[in-house]
Amino acid sequence: MNKEHNKNKISLTTIEADHDIDATYDIMKQLRTSLDKNDYVRNINKMRNHQKNYSLVGAFLEGRKNQYIAVIGFSYDFRLSVGQMIYIEDLVVDKNYQNLGIGKKLMDHVEIIARKKGIKTLVLDSAIHRKEAHKFYDKIGFVNTSNNYKKFLD
Repeated sequence: MNKEHNKNKISLTTIEADHDIDATYDIMKQLRTSLDKNDYVRNINKMRNHQKNYSLVGAFLEGRKNQYIAVIGFSYDFRLSVGQMIYIEDLVVDKNYQNLGIGKKLMDHVEIIARKKGIKTLVLDSAIHRKEAHKFYDKIGFVNTSNNYKKFLD
């Protein structure tokens, strides 16, 4: 099948139930390699309910719901530098389904949500070594505007 045909067979769904969140673990683990399966659902729910109003959207092949091939996680935030924004926390497409337009479909979905809410800025961070991801973000209109620094405390 050609890439465009595959893209059209992808469905998206907002993931809320614990068993659906759990079904995304293997995909998310491809990006977040230090994830602990025992804490995964609890931590997603903590982000959803208490901290950031986190939303998780999954992509699956039509007819195969709960067999996720990609996920995007995002939260609503406000910063003095940009005002109201959506922060893309996580975007991962299963290694067997990359370069088929699924990541773009998920990003377009979040952009539509932002536009409907009057939000004018999407923000994300990407690890320095993720060169292919950087090319993707550049291609879909993101601009590298800053560096992210961390200091890990004992």
